Order: sequence, then structure tokens, then C-alpha cells
Amino acid sequence: RLTDAERPRVVRESISAATLGAYAEVFEKAWMPAGRASETAATAEALVTLAARLELDLPISAAVAEVLAGRLAIDDAMDGLLARPFRDEHA
Repeated sequence: RLTDAERPRVVRESISAATLGAYAEVFEKAWMPAGRASETAATAEALVTLAARLELDLPISAAVAEVLAGRLAIDDAMDGLLARPFRDEHA
């Protein structure tokens, strides 16, 4: 049985950020009716919350959640994402 301290590390090692994002996309397409932006915003926020709990860095998902919630302008989101340092995605 995993302790609460071990759980984020084990989950991080077994699920990638891409898999988590793909899961959210499939969930939205399968369960969210077209044109339901508030549910999409809620899903984006839930994804970012789960990623934080699992200590995953999902900057694009975080930016999308901020834009959908009205807390960040699209131009500012793009500027912030493009200002991030480059890194190996497979490291």
C-alpha cells in the first residue's frame, strides 16, 4: 500500500503529461456537448488541479484554463508560453 507521500511519485512515473492531456480531451469529446464552454473551462481547471497534485508541469493546459476562466488574455498566455525556456520533452 502506498503512503500519501509516495502516491504522487508513483503516479508521475506511470502516467505522462501527454496521456493526462489526451484523457481530458477524450473526456471532453465523449461527454461534453458541443458549445458548452463552461464545462470545458471546468475540465481544464480540473486537469490543472490534478496535474498540480501529481506534480506535473502542464504549462499549455494551465494557460488554457486561465484563458477560459477569463483570468488571462490569449496574447498574454502565448507570450508566457513562448518565454519559457526550451527543454527536452523526453527527459
